[in-house]
Amino acid sequence: ILLGFTGVLMVVQPSTEGFNVYAWICVLATLFHATRDTLTRVIGLHVPSLLITLSTAVSVALAAGSITLTQTWVPVTNSSLALLFCASLFLSIAYYFLIVAMRSGEMSLVAPFRYSGLLFALLIGYVVWDEVPNLLAWLGIGLLVVSGLLILRAERLKHPT
Repeated sequence: ILLGFTGVLMVVQPSTEGFNVYAWICVLATLFHATRDTLTRVIGLHVPSLLITLSTAVSVALAAGSITLTQTWVPVTNSSLALLFCASLFLSIAYYFLIVAMRSGEMSLVAPFRYSGLLFALLIGYVVWDEVPNLLAWLGIGLLVVSGLLILRAERLKHPT
């Protein structure tokens, strides 16, 4: 897991000049995310995964909404509203499956694959904004892949079929 996190840092390449209030929001979001994942493991199975998903989605909406209180509001176009709806729908579906995986799977096995979102972000960055990762980012991606494979191997050795 530590190897995968190191890979993430190599891809993101945080710096002091770009570390502003929004970067702190990302750090806090990561902390809350990890806390949610850990708490998800201890919540009794009598609590439906859909309820945990709804709680997560409402929390994210409230947090994101509170950030906008300091921003200048602009009218939302219908196309932006449709995109927001689609993003919310897909995010909620992803939350649900992630929660189910965290509740039923081994956390050390599930956690590294959470980093795959970073790979999709890189792909979208390339397709939409023509961003190309530098050498350090590619090395970080390699670490992410290796960490996932190492954890898969360790899990297979721990639980042979």
